[in-house]
Amino acid sequence: MNYILRNQQRIADKIGVDLLGRMVNSLDLHFDTSETILLEQNNKGDNYFQILVNDIGHTTNLISFYVVAIDHSTFTLAFNEFIG
Repeated sequence: MNYILRNQQRIADKIGVDLLGRMVNSLDLHFDTSETILLEQNNKGDNYFQILVNDIGHTTNLISFYVVAIDHSTFTLAFNEFIG
């Protein structure tokens, strides 16, 4: 599986280049070593999927991403939040 992280410049502008780098490194490790499990969410009648990725910068934190699209074996992701 592969991924595309949307709006990386906007993320860097909002939370900084270091945290963006940590997100990308966490995603790289996740997609290289883990089977991706989609979590179905329901928000005010809209169904969407999320994935949770271990945050390599913290031992107990997770990073949440919305799955915007799945095309063949590529997930298009949008950053949601840090959890923990």
